Amino acid sequence: MCYRSVLAQETWRVLLGYEKSGYVMNNRMKCVCIFVFTALIALSCGKDSPTGSSGTGTYGISGYIAGQDDNGVDGVHIQLSGEGVSVSAVSDSTGAYVFTGIPNGFFMLEPAKEGYKFNPSMLWVDLDSPYETVGNTTAIPVSPPDITFVSIPGGTFQMGDVEGEGEERELPVHTVTLSLFEMSVYEITNAQYAKYLNDAAATEDILPDDWVIVGTSGGGCGWFYIGLASNAASDPENQTKITYVDGSFIVEPGYENRPVGKVTWYGAKAFAEYYGFDLPTEAEWEYACRGGNQYGYGTADGEITISAANYAENEILHSVNVGSYPANQFGLYDMSGNVEEWCNDWYGAYTVGEVTDPAGPLTSHQRVIHGGSWYDGADTCRSSHRKKMPPMLSPPQAGFRVVRR
Repeated sequence: MCYRSVLAQETWRVLLGYEKSGYVMNNRMKCVCIFVFTALIALSCGKDSPTGSSGTGTYGISGYIAGQDDNGVDGVHIQLSGEGVSVSAVSDSTGAYVFTGIPNGFFMLEPAKEGYKFNPSMLWVDLDSPYETVGNTTAIPVSPPDITFVSIPGGTFQMGDVEGEGEERELPVHTVTLSLFEMSVYEITNAQYAKYLNDAAATEDILPDDWVIVGTSGGGCGWFYIGLASNAASDPENQTKITYVDGSFIVEPGYENRPVGKVTWYGAKAFAEYYGFDLPTEAEWEYACRGGNQYGYGTADGEITISAANYAENEILHSVNVGSYPANQFGLYDMSGNVEEWCNDWYGAYTVGEVTDPAGPLTSHQRVIHGGSWYDGADTCRSSHRKKMPPMLSPPQAGFRVVRR
């Protein structure tokens, strides 16, 4: 059997503060730890371990999920992965959980339960004795902001430039079938996003700051989420109206119901995942925008006018309160105009032929954003119009809405 090199083990001990009982990772160190863990795996010369969903070793790991009142929290799913093993356990009524039959090696444990965030959100252990006890994890209840959803029925539609008014990137027109999902009636507002920032600061999923917000966990680890200040004082209406004052994120009075802007894809995705939601796929977004009628715009009658949407023709030149214009046929507001909306997908060429619940390419360099905004002309506000943007960019007109599946 070939064991990890001495260098790998010493690196682990020095950088992660190795303890015999197992290392508990703080959210603020997660980005560094992921890099270190990857490096350690690369340094490993490999060793015999089972593969698949269960282990055949003789080692064990136990832990405890504590509530904020120090009582145990049951029903938490803990996913253990590493060394070719992927298994899960569930905490019991006392908050305890245990893994058995695990080979020795480096492992990552991630707890999850709807309605909770966890601190730390990840634990790592170097299992090199028959039984290890990892440090406790605290389960913190989270309550999403008040978001109204509408049910979007499953169905089949023609996706792409059906009207023949678009660009090559909107072709080929293809048949898409979608399952039922729910979508937020309105774009996410400043008030809702400020609540997220305060919640995420309390669970250390972001680093609070008076200028720029950076994520510390999940897929947004280390990425910029939203800017809270700008030197572009010549355009005050389109600066973020959320500020960080005396340890709290607050919205400038009168702007609570404006859609949040200057959000990166990472900032939109982090909000969604924090509360158990998601961003819509590109197909879900276009289907919802068309209102079940193949409408060319996301308006009540499928046409765009200054009384139907907030776009450049209005000459307002900034966002307005969500719901200021009539809803489309699905009961969704501002699908065309106001702020453009991030979708979940990486950007890529459309496929040919019929597809069901497409999720876009596995990887790319840019994400999809749809809907147009107060800044854009009518053409950009069309249902099928596609725009690609690096996920770390945050123009003033970039916002989002969320879905439940």
